[in-house]
Amino acid sequence: MLRRKDFIGRDGERFSLLLDEDGVPDFWVTLYLTSELRYTKQGTALSEIGHLMHLRLFEVVYGDFADRFVQRSQQASFAGQPGSQLMTTSEIGQLVRHCKVTVKEARRAIEDLQKSGKKVVSLSAARAGNGVPAQTVSTLQVRNRMTTAANYLAFIAESALRNTPNFAQCLVAIQVMKTSILKKRPKKHSKKNSVKAAPPEVFEEVMRSVHPLSENNPFTMSIRQRNWIMFSILYETGMRMGELLQLKVKDVDDLSNVISIRRRHNDLEDKYRKIEPNAKTLERDLPISSGLADEIRTYRIRERRNVSASRKHPFLFISHKGPSAGNPLTKSQFSRIVRKVATDKQLAEFIGHHGIKVDRDVAPHGFRHNANWRLSDRIDTLNRAAREDGRFDDIISPKKESDLRMQINGHTSRSSSDVYNERHTKLKAQELLRKQHEDIDRMLGEWSE
Repeated sequence: MLRRKDFIGRDGERFSLLLDEDGVPDFWVTLYLTSELRYTKQGTALSEIGHLMHLRLFEVVYGDFADRFVQRSQQASFAGQPGSQLMTTSEIGQLVRHCKVTVKEARRAIEDLQKSGKKVVSLSAARAGNGVPAQTVSTLQVRNRMTTAANYLAFIAESALRNTPNFAQCLVAIQVMKTSILKKRPKKHSKKNSVKAAPPEVFEEVMRSVHPLSENNPFTMSIRQRNWIMFSILYETGMRMGELLQLKVKDVDDLSNVISIRRRHNDLEDKYRKIEPNAKTLERDLPISSGLADEIRTYRIRERRNVSASRKHPFLFISHKGPSAGNPLTKSQFSRIVRKVATDKQLAEFIGHHGIKVDRDVAPHGFRHNANWRLSDRIDTLNRAAREDGRFDDIISPKKESDLRMQINGHTSRSSSDVYNERHTKLKAQELLRKQHEDIDRMLGEWSE
């Protein structure tokens, strides 16, 4: 069983390793991470590490594949054999089933195996004793796990067999193994028109509840103003959580009411957070309301400055409680803040009372979709007024709207920005269909007279 440990290098580089029970880095995983993932984004590397940890649980049952490949390299009969297999069809099938279950279920299956003394345990079987199916993960998660497994196993096989006679033939066996795993991945589900955020009414209620003077505010008085400002920035600008948490004091221009988003990967000033929040998209300047700009200034002067540890760094939002008081707020800390609002009893009562259909809980990224929804709604209002007034040159075309959305979201392609207009497009289509049905009902009524 391995555990992840995160580090910050002297040059600010973030990296993570998998350590065994003695704190020693896993050799093959470390080689793979440094050779293949060294210069990828930290979020991507962390996802890969999570998939590798899940794969290592599979190896508890089927043995260490690196050891197997090393042993194969020492077998003269393996090298150059036309049909030589690195993984059996049965093992690949079990790998597929393993990738479908949660980490908790995989660990439970391993415990059952160890108790029973069997050589193989089916990870797709029902839980022992109660017949409840094993908990599974999303199709996308399964695909990502299997992709990582295929790439990692091919990498360590190639590394272990490199000095084998007739290495070219070994490469054929490696490619067969990799292709066999990739072919077993479940098909992608279409993301088009999928709901990616709670409805706009829910976010409006969230903003009402997190206002510092709200009776329904779930937070203590010491952090209400900070939380309100963070929620307000997300609500007004639609910036990502990483962009919010990496903001520095100097990024807020009090005179022009503008927030600047800057890319600061491996920031030497951020020696407090091993998981570094950062901008995934392009640098840009986003206007904010004068009221929000004033509140940010007040928070900086009256609250942030009073926490002595905050003077050691330039980041705007800090922790106000516990041992981390004064340190920059982390992604996990902010996620817990949003989660507290999302699971608040008052919000649930509001949703139930108004009969709102909610397919997604309130999450940090949901604010980005909500901001884009309001942008679409605003453009529709402006275009409607322009048509009524005969100002046809002022109408914002679909292409112009897409360009505006790209600028605000920091995207380089229209396809990336168009994702954030799917809810608006879907509702507009439904509205057109309803009007069409109303016309049909009216005609049927006239015909029946």
